[in-house]
Amino acid sequence: MPNEIDVLIEESLRLRREVQRLQEQYDAKRGRILALMVAADRRWYTYGACKAVRTEACSIESVSKELFVKALKEVDIPGEKKVFIWNHSVKEVKRPETVILKIVT
Repeated sequence: MPNEIDVLIEESLRLRREVQRLQEQYDAKRGRILALMVAADRRWYTYGACKAVRTEACSIESVSKELFVKALKEVDIPGEKKVFIWNHSVKEVKRPETVILKIVT
């Protein structure tokens, strides 16, 4: 049994490395597609059954549940302190401009 486990682990690690390599190639190709679409000022492009859609860069704000609950529990503190806690509970996530490839059915 340990021999089979060793073989499965080795194959899994090999597959994981291959998937990572393919993901890097895919991301590089999408990056090049994005560059070409930006240069041509295209929002979308259709090729066969695939549609390439250019997304805008955006910033998303989310609130940490734990810190927000903590801020609500401390309602008897001065107002300026509430603002401080609120500001520290907000997390900003920035998504760069990218290309999404969709299969059109």
